[in-house]
Amino acid sequence: LPLVASYTPRIRHEAIEEMRRYLLPGAQKSQGGGLLPALGIGLLDERVVVNVTKLPLPVIVAAGVRIPEGQGGNWAPLTAKANYNANPNKVVQMNVVVVYHKSIKSSYQSVYKRVADMIRHHNATYQFGSKPFGVVEAGDMNQHWGAIERYFGGTKLPDNVFVLDLARPPRGQSNDPAYGAVKCFLAKGGFLSQFVNFQTHDHGRSRDARDEKKSTTILSGVARQILSKCGVRVWWVTIPKEVPLPAVFV
Repeated sequence: LPLVASYTPRIRHEAIEEMRRYLLPGAQKSQGGGLLPALGIGLLDERVVVNVTKLPLPVIVAAGVRIPEGQGGNWAPLTAKANYNANPNKVVQMNVVVVYHKSIKSSYQSVYKRVADMIRHHNATYQFGSKPFGVVEAGDMNQHWGAIERYFGGTKLPDNVFVLDLARPPRGQSNDPAYGAVKCFLAKGGFLSQFVNFQTHDHGRSRDARDEKKSTTILSGVARQILSKCGVRVWWVTIPKEVPLPAVFV
């Protein structure tokens, strides 16, 4: 909604012109000049004039703080400073099981501590302890989900278990092929979980300040996702009254 509300007439015009460019014969550098123009399909120069209703920018609230309209397109950084002021007597300590790829054995503890500290910084109802409840070393594919199945099959678990999976996909792959199997297994068992992809960024090896900043940005988002999965309403928007309800947003 914030981005849709920012589509000014100039931006819409430029978008239409960009689409027209693909429908002009000879305008494409690709071989053949474009399939649609070759079939005789194009756009008229004239524009069809219609009446539109310009919706106001919805109110975005993050952690009880209203986001200024000028930051409607990039409000996530503000949520990193959110303080939920939870009642200390009602704080729920999550029992975290850390699953880590064997290649990051030397750094998984420091990464866990950073995530736990970020969650604690939000002062929300749900917290991670200074140390995980359990630790599982995993490998690739069946050595990933197999290690998790063996752990959960042979360990007596308390309530409020959360699985933090620090995954590193096999060499040459951007996503972990075991993700679906692990998620399915944990979901069937009723366990909340969060993956951190070390292929996207190695959070255990920040070479410079830029690397460190990128890692902090990613892990900050991970901390908010964890809180959201536990039940914290991290952010919400109001639906403009001009929108007829019920509605489906795509």
